[in-house]
Formats: sequence, structure tokens, C-alpha cells
Amino acid sequence: MNLNFAPVFMGSAFKNKGVQLLLDAIVDYLPDPREVENWAFNRLKDDVKTKMEIDVKKPFVGLAFKLEETQFGQITWVRIYQGRVKKGSIIINTSTGKKCKVSRMVRMHSA
Repeated sequence: MNLNFAPVFMGSAFKNKGVQLLLDAIVDYLPDPREVENWAFNRLKDDVKTKMEIDVKKPFVGLAFKLEETQFGQITWVRIYQGRVKKGSIIINTSTGKKCKVSRMVRMHSA
């Protein structure tokens, strides 16, 4: 791999300019999630490096990458690597070790 290609896209969600081009480029240039190996450290097994699998029957593993305070309360954006999370699920914040309950779930989409 020589990494000679570096696409740059600009747009505005405000007036929906360039958004479709960006989404098309994601589909065209980024790998399918099944083509990429993702690894996590298993806290229950002395931080053994464990390969993530796209399987809803496996334990939930996700990464909260954005927290946003809105008029409806805090929204946490999560990238799910493995498993499934549902309303009422108990998840562990690995940074603090604290358990928290998923009180509400929203799927974000655009028109």
C-alpha cells in the first residue's frame, strides 16, 4: 500500500451542500466493516487483546465518541463494534468502572 490517495471533501449540512458526495465517497473509498479487524482489551480477562466480531450474540462493545447536551438531556454518540445494546441494558464505562443504564435509544438519520 503506497497511500498516494488523499480525498478531501467540503460541504455544509446546513444547506445540504456536498453531503451526498461525502456519503458516496464513504461507500466508495472506505472499507466495509467486515473487511477490517478491530481489537479490544478484555477487562474481564486481565486485559487480553480480543478480536471483535460482527455478531449480535457476542457481548456488547462500543465506543462513545461524542457527548452532547441538548434540550432533551445528554445524547451520547456510540460506535458499536460488537454485540447489541437495547433500552434498559446495563453497560460499563471502562474509564470510570461505573455501570450505567441505557434509558433511551435514538437512531440518527437524515432525509
